[in-house]
Amino acid sequence: MTKDTETPLTERERRFVEAYLGDAAGNATKAAELAGYSATSARRIGTRLSSKDHIQQAIDVRAQRDPAVWTRQQRQQFWTRIANDPETPIRERLKASELLGRSQGDFIERRLLRLEGNGGRRSLEDILEEVNALEEPQRRSPPVVEPMTVPVSEW
Repeated sequence: MTKDTETPLTERERRFVEAYLGDAAGNATKAAELAGYSATSARRIGTRLSSKDHIQQAIDVRAQRDPAVWTRQQRQQFWTRIANDPETPIRERLKASELLGRSQGDFIERRLLRLEGNGGRRSLEDILEEVNALEEPQRRSPPVVEPMTVPVSEW
């Protein structure tokens, strides 16, 4: 057993875990405030607490035992049902479709940057030039489209 799994939670850490999965709904700053930390330090402490292994494990264990916490598959099934329901307003169907796409990584732009030459060591300037060259097509202004004249008789 590793040290992380043996680390017991302090009372405040336990309250943080409860709040994180409860009223704070996954917001570490709000969970820290609800656990009794000061509002001025809640952001810093919430970030620190949520990155600790033993607290992450406690959150995972509690989430697995809590039937109110949906798994990824349950969320995706729910969003799919909403997106496919013709009785649901189109705005809600589009939002469900967007959330479903995000959960499946449809909107993530990936770029591969190969580091070659010089034994894998390159200067920062060379790397930045390559990155800028990859981004250049996005920086170009859109092409100018000339207006088309259609005679009234063709309307």
